[in-house]
Amino acid sequence: MIDIIDIVKVNRHGIPFGVYTSGIITNKDIISNLKESVGISSIQVTLGSGDPQSYSQVVGTKNGMDGSAAFGEVCEFIAQVSESGFPVIAAVAGGRHAATGSELAKALGAVEVTVFDSIPKI
Repeated sequence: MIDIIDIVKVNRHGIPFGVYTSGIITNKDIISNLKESVGISSIQVTLGSGDPQSYSQVVGTKNGMDGSAAFGEVCEFIAQVSESGFPVIAAVAGGRHAATGSELAKALGAVEVTVFDSIPKI
């Protein structure tokens, strides 16, 4: 991803890059280097909802983790990225999930919340 961004920047200087992620990553060290090393300007994270049980219903399981563990990883990722000064956009499901998911996302440090009718499985 870094190489592709570098190539595009040579030809189209000034184009912002963003990443859409589940928030479940194995290399936590990348969080502190998102802007400098990767060269992206924003990150959108699938939070799904405001509690572990609803997260499981909306997003499903990730990397063999149960819903509670995955939900905790995503919340931790949002908090760490936002604390590092990086703008985080949280994606939450609509309907009954929108209010609690949005409230939690803001509490974790998200600068924006996008409400979707359905959350893409990534």
